[in-house]
Parts: sequence; C-alpha cells; structure tokens
Amino acid sequence: ELQALEMDRLRVQRDLRWHERAHPLIHRFVPQDRWRTLVLVMGLLVLGLAVKGLFNFFNESLSGGVTQLAMFDLRNDLHRHTLRMDLAALTETGSSDLMTRFTNDMETLAVGVETLVGKVIREPLKALACIALACWLNWRLTLVVLALVPVAVLLISIIGRTMKRATKRYLESMSSIYRILQEGLQGIKIVKAFTAEPYERRRFFQETKNY
Repeated sequence: ELQALEMDRLRVQRDLRWHERAHPLIHRFVPQDRWRTLVLVMGLLVLGLAVKGLFNFFNESLSGGVTQLAMFDLRNDLHRHTLRMDLAALTETGSSDLMTRFTNDMETLAVGVETLVGKVIREPLKALACIALACWLNWRLTLVVLALVPVAVLLISIIGRTMKRATKRYLESMSSIYRILQEGLQGIKIVKAFTAEPYERRRFFQETKNY
C-alpha cells in the first residue's frame, strides 16, 4: 500500500509540474470569454482539416504516380512477353484471356498497389501514435487491449486467404465474360444465321451471375 501511495504521489507531482509549465502558455494564448474561445476552437478545426486535406492530396498524388508508373512498366513487359509467345501458346490462351490481363487484371492490380503504397507508411505511423497516446493515458488498459492483437492478426490472415481465393475466381470469371463477348460478337453472323441469340444470352447471363 505504501508503494502504491508513493507511485500515486509521484504521478500527481509529475502532473503538477506539467500543469505549472502549461499554465503561463494557457493564460497567454487561450481567450478568457466564451465567444473568442469558440472562434479559436473553430479556427483550429478548420486549420487541422486544411492541413489534413493537403497531406491527403500529396499522399494520393505521390502514391497514384508510383502506381501508374509501375503499371506502365508492367503492361509493357507483359506486351513484350506476349509477342514472344509462340502461336500454340497464344491459341491455347486465347485473345480474350490476354485482353483481360491487359485491362481488368491490371486495373485490379493498380488498386491493390495504390492501396499498399498509400497506406504502408501512413497506417503504421497512425497506429504507433494511437498506441503511444493510449499508453500515456492508461498503459495497463492498453496492454490488456494489445493482448488481443494476435487474435486479430489470425482473423485478418484467414480473411486475407479467403479474399485471395475470391479474387482469383473473380478474375477468372471476368476472363470468361470477355471470351463469351468476343465469341458472340465476332461470330455474330453465325449466331443470327442459326438464331442462337437465346443461347448466347443464357451463356452471358450465367457467367455474369457467377461473376
């Protein structure tokens, strides 16, 4: 009990020193009446939002530029690789599948890269700042909450694997939609000659439903 009381006394003394240091600044800069205090608070909020918006703009611009340059190189590499493929491989793959790789798959990859580049620095810094603030307020409660982090990591890992499989199926389904569209539009004369419009509609309907 004496040790606990001594710790409380030290904490109170530390808080008192902080208050004594902050008192002159508060007395000097904080308004005395309610109206000026409201104006000051609103001004600080607007300033904070403006600074946040400015940094968000630079973050989006820089991450978007990096993403588009990466996609530029990747598209050119994929195009060079496609032109080097032999005819048998091109026939087996099909132009619809290759078109999906150049369009939809690239856009999906660009979204992932932009999210990764945009948040790989920002989110850890935000997390560290929040943890530091929480420890400053109550380090015991923060440790209790941090004990749940392994459970959260496990759940995120499971969800990530599920999303990976779902994304793979989604990309394959989009490739099938491209293939059905290409076959139906390139062979539109045959489709009309044999009145196969209902068959083509069913194929397209079923594949978009799967998608």
